[in-house]
Amino acid sequence: MSERTRIIERWLDANLDHLREPYVRIRGVHDTRNLYFVGSAIEIRGEGTFAAMIRDLGDGEPMMRMGLPNQLSIFAFRDIYNTAKRKGVQVVCVPNNVLQQADIRRKTMRVIAEERRPRPFRPPQQVIEALVHPRWERRGRTAYFLSGYDLNERGLSYFFCELPTDTAPESVEAAYQLLQPESVKRALAQRRKVYRQGDMFFIRATREEGPSEDDQITEDAYLFRSNHRVSMAARVNGLLLVRGKVTHAPSGRRADHKPLRLPGQGWYIAVQNAVRVTER
Repeated sequence: MSERTRIIERWLDANLDHLREPYVRIRGVHDTRNLYFVGSAIEIRGEGTFAAMIRDLGDGEPMMRMGLPNQLSIFAFRDIYNTAKRKGVQVVCVPNNVLQQADIRRKTMRVIAEERRPRPFRPPQQVIEALVHPRWERRGRTAYFLSGYDLNERGLSYFFCELPTDTAPESVEAAYQLLQPESVKRALAQRRKVYRQGDMFFIRATREEGPSEDDQITEDAYLFRSNHRVSMAARVNGLLLVRGKVTHAPSGRRADHKPLRLPGQGWYIAVQNAVRVTER
């Protein structure tokens, strides 16, 4: 066992409430490599709070919230996460600013399904149950969220979204299935080709569904007022048809998704996923 792991164990054993005891000094817990311990929180040098203990409001069981790792903090992430899981501490891997924007009460969070990937720089994908309670509303509501990353991308393209369901999904895979629109599910059942870029699906259209010579075709068009842009688009019978190259072009930051070249010269029906709330 490494010295860093031993120190993390001492920090976990203290089981302090981050909200009430943020600056308590723990004997035997000190700076180690790039980790800095401040009472009941761990900071990564230069990045602020990286992990924090939060006492469960219901039964007092310890719970820890972690941020997302980068290439410099991945080994710290691995050691903190693995040590917490080994000691029976529930770990929620969601950035704090995402929880604030989604109006989630942190003490009500509960991981109901989890899936880990072998690549070390990726956090586990989790289905999370939590109470959503904006300050201006008298009552909150229970909701289910998927915290994950796009498996089509090479890097860590993280997303956090509310699932369109009032019942708990049984697994991470079931949560992903909930994000598929009904039109995509029907197309897959019919064995039609379906491609995806982030929250956009593209279903291969039949000749009858494609635009005619009288339909207006727009070049370099944005899809559904989003940051996804396509070479050619047309509106036909209420459907948005596209073809060519699809790119992600957000303003003021790097693209979250690699470009997608839709195969062939045919048209594709563009469909958005079924997400209720998304944070990217």
